[in-house]
Amino acid sequence: GASVIKVSTPGGLGSGVLLNEDGYAITNAHVIQGETDLRATVWIPQPDGTLKRTTIEDIEIIAVNNHLDLALLKIKHPDGEPFNFSVLEQAESIGVGQTVFAIGNPLGLERSMSQGVISTKQRSLDGLTYIQTDTAINPGNSGGPLFNTQGEVVGITNMGILAAESLNFAIPTRYVKDFIRNREAFAYDEKNPNSGHKYLVPPNRKVFGTAPQLNEGMSDS
Repeated sequence: GASVIKVSTPGGLGSGVLLNEDGYAITNAHVIQGETDLRATVWIPQPDGTLKRTTIEDIEIIAVNNHLDLALLKIKHPDGEPFNFSVLEQAESIGVGQTVFAIGNPLGLERSMSQGVISTKQRSLDGLTYIQTDTAINPGNSGGPLFNTQGEVVGITNMGILAAESLNFAIPTRYVKDFIRNREAFAYDEKNPNSGHKYLVPPNRKVFGTAPQLNEGMSDS
């Protein structure tokens, strides 16, 4: 649970999860959409077994993929120590009926946990495949982890259907892995907070000769 963070902006808040000891964390793109002033609340383990609530403002936005609704952040530990982190499920072998847990900050209620099951692992919405779960997910949970019983992250919670009960969704870890692997293609541009794609300048076209005239090979009729 120490890997779960709260991400705050002037416009609202969400959740996230640390994925390595260097402070790289995943959240939803919509949590930080259009924002540059970010704060992360982390819970740092203490020698006596307690967790120290700490707010960090030294945050760098590394990459954003609005289509997948994912953002990669880099958080600096205030004491220069390694962070506690969670791992992404390697086998990706979730099954329908499997028990899962969501930890996040619904409506600002920090470090709240809810339990449910996988309703289906392949729900197609808007051209993407999501994990559907009946685990309670509310505003403020967005960007937080969906854990299996081994404590591995199987998905990143990102939305629910407000007009229904127990219809909530998470982004599968395969999308998260692809996003992290190709993060340079989605490098964040601080001059354009809404950016999320990096377009490379195309190479110059080689000139092999003079372009033909439009009337070449044509006769007047």
